[in-house]
Amino acid sequence: MSMTNIGACAGIVGAHGYFQYTGERQKAYTCLDRSLKRRSLEFWAIFWDKQLMARFNPLVQQYIRHNGIWYTYHLPHKVLDQPDNYGGGTVKKKTSTDAQASEQPPEEKPYYTQPYDYANNLRQIDAELTRSKINDLEIETEALLKEAEYLLYVAAQKEYEYCHLKNMDADERQVRLQEIQLLRIAYNRVHVAANANDVKITKWEKSLKHKLLFEAHSSGEDTLEAWLPATTRVDHKTHDPTLSIQEMEKCSTEISAGVKRFEELCKHPGYEQRQKERWKKDLEDGRTMLKAVDHVLWELEKKRKALEERKVDGKIVESVTPTQQTEVAAAQKGMTAEAKVEKTEAGAEDKQAVKTRVDKAKATKPPSGSLEPDKP
Repeated sequence: MSMTNIGACAGIVGAHGYFQYTGERQKAYTCLDRSLKRRSLEFWAIFWDKQLMARFNPLVQQYIRHNGIWYTYHLPHKVLDQPDNYGGGTVKKKTSTDAQASEQPPEEKPYYTQPYDYANNLRQIDAELTRSKINDLEIETEALLKEAEYLLYVAAQKEYEYCHLKNMDADERQVRLQEIQLLRIAYNRVHVAANANDVKITKWEKSLKHKLLFEAHSSGEDTLEAWLPATTRVDHKTHDPTLSIQEMEKCSTEISAGVKRFEELCKHPGYEQRQKERWKKDLEDGRTMLKAVDHVLWELEKKRKALEERKVDGKIVESVTPTQQTEVAAAQKGMTAEAKVEKTEAGAEDKQAVKTRVDKAKATKPPSGSLEPDKP
């Protein structure tokens, strides 16, 4: 045992001597001192930050105090020479500018996008600048559409190669699938950018047209028909706005959820008054938007109902004669009567089925008396 200890000690001393000779020992001590100084400097800064220290529990505070005070010999010499630069012992006083900046809370943006005055916007539009932007967007859109077609062409080539190549290992197959996926993603992004430019062009052209008509109000050209956009895909008089109604119902559901959330936040006692004031404004904006959605839905429903009344044999006619009105009313009444008869028959069938189940239950129910012959 003694020989083992002597051999181990000799090995350790020999290793230290070897590392001292090669210089590795000095490098290790330098790295260790550097890490200890950095560690002690962090504890020193935390110890003198009273607001940060107040957030910790007493046990953690004692640990930081122990490492920050009793191990100060690990600190760099410049900390002891210039303690103010490293938070040593003094707390910097806040200036008046800092106090004002800290007292002023950051301005929060409204949750809902605020509408702008369309009439004032038309007056402020620069026609020449807008036309130049439209021309630039048209050039960019054409380039994007060309690039989208090229990406689709390259993706089709990759898909053909993937489907017809044989003897592919797992890595090559994965790489080719990733290439196809990336090309599809790039195609979608380029096409979405082109569609966004189309939307901007349509809106700006409409605004330019409205600006010219709005400024020519005195000449008599400012009429409703002139303001309406020209279209080749839809007839505004006979179009069924079902999809528009569904989209507005989605908006109503989303806004209603937001209004409910803001109501709960305003009633919660755990938030500051400043936040509640901001949420109250958002709540008012949401309720105003709900009123607007309800009004638009009412107008669309009214138009769809008027179209339903003008339908004869599944087709919408420009004007309905009294005879056709009578036929439509009779057809609707017949459909209502037929639905009532079906509902009555279904109710009778349900009652008969329930009665049959009750009779079966009674027939299979055991008697209440005992089955033993000697007992009543």
